[in-house]
Amino acid sequence: MEIIDHGEWVLYEPDQHPFPHLNQRVIFCKRVADGVDWYVFQRTIKNSNIKLTLDKENTVQATARDISLLFPADMRMLEVVADIDHETLRQKIYDGKGFKPARLRSLNRTEFLTALHHAGKLQQWKEYVASVTDIPTQIALEHDLMLHVESPHMQAALRGLGLTNKLFDGTKEP
Repeated sequence: MEIIDHGEWVLYEPDQHPFPHLNQRVIFCKRVADGVDWYVFQRTIKNSNIKLTLDKENTVQATARDISLLFPADMRMLEVVADIDHETLRQKIYDGKGFKPARLRSLNRTEFLTALHHAGKLQQWKEYVASVTDIPTQIALEHDLMLHVESPHMQAALRGLGLTNKLFDGTKEP
């Protein structure tokens, strides 16, 4: 598998609309390294290879073979030369050499409560939730089917219990 790094891309507003044939409300992005415009860049890439965008944590956000389906604003873009299904790369982490499964960010209610039980913190969790004075937050913590470990509410709750996200690492493959 060959991986070509096409760099980081950011939104910008050109001084003059470079493509009069396009809608005047079009948004633009350019590569940070050399300022090349996204629409110009697209014409230089073959559609047979896999293109993908990465967020700031190097998690794959979008994949496609047709580059016109992507828009890498505030993202990094890679091109992968490989005979694989591009969808197998979604939600993977790029480590500079290849792709590995992303860390679990959300758990269903059963996985979350089971992890707390194994850590000996289930009763503490129930007491914490009962003590929350913000009713919408309490309802979310008691009843949400998917618990997003990275949310501010969950981070506060975990800190209150003396726990970190590491408790949930490896609970299941993403």
